[in-house]
Amino acid sequence: MQENKEKCNYLIGIMGKVFKEARVNNTELSCNRAEEEFDISRGNLNRIENGKVDPSFTTMWKAAEASGQKLSKIISVIEESVGPDFTITE
Repeated sequence: MQENKEKCNYLIGIMGKVFKEARVNNTELSCNRAEEEFDISRGNLNRIENGKVDPSFTTMWKAAEASGQKLSKIISVIEESVGPDFTITE
């Protein structure tokens, strides 16, 4: 069970990194502006980007919009980052 938690935490960390890189590289949008324009709280966006929270699907969609990307593109980059053999479950 501990291994699954570690894998989940690893995935959440990668996801946060990908969201942050997309936002900074594609929009140069600050967290404050993202909050205003995309109805995602600055604190929540910070927690996502720092790998501190496992966001809901709707929140991921908002974060992707704030990052200037489609969620499918973000997911694709996350999958590439963790590698083809990554699984959470055994």
